[in-house]
Amino acid sequence: MSDTSRTRLKDLPLSILLGIGFCSLLGFLLGLRILNWNPDLTTNLQSTFFLLLSTSYLYAILGLIVGILFWVLFFILSRILGKDFAGRKFVKPWIVLYCVLSGLIFIYLALTRQDLRSGNFDNFILIGYYLSIIAFGWLLIRSLQPKTHLTGNRRRNVTLPKFFGITALYFVVIFSYTLFTASVSDSDVDYGDPEEIKASMKNVNDDMRIAIVGWDGAEWSIVQDLLAKGDLPNLRSLIEEGVSAPFKSLPSTKSPLVWTSIATGKLPSKHGIEDFGSFQFPGMVNNFAEYPDGLGLYRLISRFMSQADLPVTSTTRRCKAIWNILSEANLSVGLIGYWASWPAEAVNGFVVSDRFTYTLFNPRSSIKSLKQGQTYPSELLNELSAFCRLPDSITDEERSRFMPATGGKQAYPDDWDEDQYEDWNPLYQFELAYTAAESYRGAGLYLYQKYRPAFFTVYFQAVDMISHFFWQYHRPDEFVSVPENDVARFGNVLPETYRYMDEILGEFLNVLEPGTDVLILSDHGFGFDLNPRVSFRTGEHRLHGIFVASGPHFQNGLELDEINVLDITPTLLHLYGLPVAEDMDGQVLTDVIDADFLDIYPPQQIKTYETGRRVSSITRSDADAQVREQIRALGYVN
Repeated sequence: MSDTSRTRLKDLPLSILLGIGFCSLLGFLLGLRILNWNPDLTTNLQSTFFLLLSTSYLYAILGLIVGILFWVLFFILSRILGKDFAGRKFVKPWIVLYCVLSGLIFIYLALTRQDLRSGNFDNFILIGYYLSIIAFGWLLIRSLQPKTHLTGNRRRNVTLPKFFGITALYFVVIFSYTLFTASVSDSDVDYGDPEEIKASMKNVNDDMRIAIVGWDGAEWSIVQDLLAKGDLPNLRSLIEEGVSAPFKSLPSTKSPLVWTSIATGKLPSKHGIEDFGSFQFPGMVNNFAEYPDGLGLYRLISRFMSQADLPVTSTTRRCKAIWNILSEANLSVGLIGYWASWPAEAVNGFVVSDRFTYTLFNPRSSIKSLKQGQTYPSELLNELSAFCRLPDSITDEERSRFMPATGGKQAYPDDWDEDQYEDWNPLYQFELAYTAAESYRGAGLYLYQKYRPAFFTVYFQAVDMISHFFWQYHRPDEFVSVPENDVARFGNVLPETYRYMDEILGEFLNVLEPGTDVLILSDHGFGFDLNPRVSFRTGEHRLHGIFVASGPHFQNGLELDEINVLDITPTLLHLYGLPVAEDMDGQVLTDVIDADFLDIYPPQQIKTYETGRRVSSITRSDADAQVREQIRALGYVN
């Protein structure tokens, strides 16, 4: 047999075309599944179109690679075996091999990939796609057969035009079916009557004053150790005069999810923030978080369309938060640094967003990249700019408080390599955390005393960031080997951060209005991490954080076994004299509220505070890449 009858270079375009066709079909089906899981997307034709276009494009890239590899394989086999894999005879073995390999891969995935990053592995996609490629493969092979069969003179009953017609019909049917099922799912959402909601707010308790101080990642065991030493006097007084309990987080303890659930009383599937980031392909109006995991979509996005993987923002949230509801009830509110609060929303009060400082993104980025949305009202930004500090502003005196053994000078772990990724440097993370806390401390104290809102919350990430990078130095016995020199220099950083947070707490307690109820919350606890994703990151989240509530409307000296993060917003609404929404997943914490208050004001309910669809989207900024880098440095994403 001559070489000209074997696999040739001119068969390469055919192989690439087959690869792109079969793989882009998988991308299209994945896009449909995303529509099915995120029905909000189907309400906007533009989002639907660009989603399907993008997922098909990403898998077409994969198909290009598959096509080249298959051509190389058949080129080699045709030489070794002397077989004729060329022209039309190239198609059948190509499709058979693709179906066989796909089947083996899918069996492996079905058996091993049931608990991935998002937990959304979907066997339905595997079955649907595999049946589709078998059907299309068979039809394509039939359509490319000679006009007469080898076994007789009967003409083929499948032609290329028929094949393309069947293909078009297939896409129309499954697309229509997806839109129908998604619309049925979305129709289950029940909105409230604006007049009924307005009427429910007539008896709002406008004398109520509540302040929440968020300590991200605060761990009870460390708090208890410090209390036993006589430290944390301000937190101690709140515990002794109020209610304390382990604060149960969500199954996924990622901070944006949990803090948003605290602020809404709803699970992530309802409020829409399900990770540190969400996806919004170019051209899309809406974003999505749920997708079939385990089939390479995340890696393809990261490699070929990274601009679609964006940090969550306030516009990602699909429902009202406590500050939105209170604003509608004409109560004044104030937010400082709350997770996913950028761009700052219009409220009856003020918002200093989580991008006021550079904790969540690289401080080397220019402030010009975030001119809009850092505060509400926007004029506050100039007023508060003097409070915003960058890491390079930290002094030796400030550093020496946490690292006395270094004399306040910059010091790095013994095994730190100067060539390592700078953002993994524990000292750099400490300086980020400290200067961000100082920024929110100054801005929070200034704005509270100026406006004195009925509801006030200030959030600090310092404990979380420092726990991630300094846990091994505070508790070296939990690890195989920690250099003694590093323990001596950095062992004080974590406990001193708690003392520092308690100091800030005391400053806020001193300026709060008399009769203010105070809550100290942490979204999760901390423990050691023996399998860190990044260098020097040795602390990891634990399920239970801390809950402390003290004030005239809380029980006195009460310790409970557990309190759930979903119960905060329902409880706050009740204290403000507002009904709890039935679509909230939490409930009023009647055990922690003063009994006399409950006797006078029993909990009330309303169907929902939602009056219409809130489009979930992501607001882009020039700092998005830096946000992702900082999140990666903390080990939350790969």
